[in-house]
Amino acid sequence: MWRAVRPFRVHYGAVRSRPGGSPQGSSLARRALSASAIRPDAGLEAGLSATVPTEPILNALGEPTFQSLGLGHAYPSGWVQSGLELIHVQSGLPWWVNIVTATCLLRFLLFPIVVNAQRSMAAMHNVMPQVKQAQAKILNASDRKAGQAASQEYQRILKDNKVSPLGPFGPMLIQGGCFTSMFFGIRGMANQPVESMQSQGILWFTDLTVADPLLVLPVVTAGSLFLFIYSNAEIDSGAMGQTVRKVMLALPVLSIPAMCFFPAALNLYWLTNNILTIGQAMLIKLPAVRTQLGIPARREYTPQEAEIVASFLPRAKPKEESLSSSTHQPLKGQIQDFTDIEKRVKASQAARRRKQS
Repeated sequence: MWRAVRPFRVHYGAVRSRPGGSPQGSSLARRALSASAIRPDAGLEAGLSATVPTEPILNALGEPTFQSLGLGHAYPSGWVQSGLELIHVQSGLPWWVNIVTATCLLRFLLFPIVVNAQRSMAAMHNVMPQVKQAQAKILNASDRKAGQAASQEYQRILKDNKVSPLGPFGPMLIQGGCFTSMFFGIRGMANQPVESMQSQGILWFTDLTVADPLLVLPVVTAGSLFLFIYSNAEIDSGAMGQTVRKVMLALPVLSIPAMCFFPAALNLYWLTNNILTIGQAMLIKLPAVRTQLGIPARREYTPQEAEIVASFLPRAKPKEESLSSSTHQPLKGQIQDFTDIEKRVKASQAARRRKQS
């Protein structure tokens, strides 16, 4: 044994005493030569272990786990993937059923947020004429004192009615985040692809990882999206102009070319989500349901109030005018218009109170 090891000792000693050699390099050389002397096949085993791939970890269904496929990461889309895997493994149902089930569960969990959004939009709708009048007074204030008084009146209207112009946007952001997470989560599963998704579709789209060969799902999904926007589901038509509404109605048609390349699993999720959203919106429109959920009734505007809401807000003065004048001059014509409308509204309200009394 001493005769076998001794030459290597002499060899690494020569390496160690080489001029300019670093201590770190000598240490590494010593370890490598010593390991080779004791176990000549150690380097071969290390090389084989580095090149031979490890077998993926299997779940209870005998399928590779999402973690072994690089899915189910720490981002929100990874949470979606982990949830879908949990439903699939625990239920043993095919993937198309799992996607529909997960979408239904998500819409059920989001229903309280939808109700809060409807409450906020209904309350804002009922005080919109007063809000528009207060905004007009702020923009047309003749001096700083009048502007502060108008701003305080605007804040008082919002506080007394417990409304906020940004109220509906919070629930919309939450729902948008959930939709985006589901979208990218399912797309990541189809792009991997998850092998079992290639045979657990339904009807003509048995492979959920590729696009619909008949292009039926993209067209139906775009149609449901158009119906969702047209029926004004979860969107207050009074809060957006006609131009914005027309653009939104054109989006489903413009999105059909992109949908044709989406995996069938993605179009299945989108279609299911649109159908459930439309159903929830129709349910919330029922008076008995709105009363039970505490959603205020949307009152009808008088002609004068409708004129206020439909009117554009007064434009700000040009820069040249504001720089040339030392005092802010009011826009008299616009102030007069809003004053006349306000007088007609007050007269109409007084007449209505006299009739009721």
